[in-house]
Amino acid sequence: MKKPLIAAALLFCACGGNNSHDLPVDGGPDGGHDGSIDGGTDGGIDGGLDGGVDGGTDGGVHESVATFSLTPNPATHGFGGAGEEATICCTSSTIINCQTEQSEGVFSPARRLVVLSLGTGLVSVDIFRDADCRTFDRTLSAVLSFPQSDLWGVNVDFTPPLRVGTQLSLKWTAGYCDQTACINYTLGSTPGGCWPEYYGDGGFFPSGASCP
Repeated sequence: MKKPLIAAALLFCACGGNNSHDLPVDGGPDGGHDGSIDGGTDGGIDGGLDGGVDGGTDGGVHESVATFSLTPNPATHGFGGAGEEATICCTSSTIINCQTEQSEGVFSPARRLVVLSLGTGLVSVDIFRDADCRTFDRTLSAVLSFPQSDLWGVNVDFTPPLRVGTQLSLKWTAGYCDQTACINYTLGSTPGGCWPEYYGDGGFFPSGASCP
């Protein structure tokens, strides 16, 4: 799933959730010792010595930065010009929830969008540090530049990266579309890659994008 990335954030906002630096290094807000999602000495999503999504000595949400990046359609490589406002499909059979392998063992939760006209479009995502969108962490929002009408993978990149097997959930909003339902991610596992058609027996999508 390794793909070239296109830096895309023109306007960035990350707000809400646990961005405080006063969480204890050895656990999440409600402590624990077994490294569950919300704390523990061996690292849960929001605390722990070995790092979860927003805590831990090797990086988490409150010590790391979440940003967007774009993965272009492998058939077209995302070449194109610039425009004013992108048209983003709200429904299409080619919109999928997925994840991108940025490097060996480093995965970003993602959503593949259908963009009908080149230009800029607002994308935002509510990030939850557990499955089923139970514990809100933050909202990430940015105006992204889509240089071509096409299929685009929009990734949420964490720095430092999250460990394989980390569970989190997202709610996406793109353009003028309604917010999605809760989408669960297990990094390195489910959902699958953003471009399954290009590496299996399904062949290639036609170049360009269309809504049903």
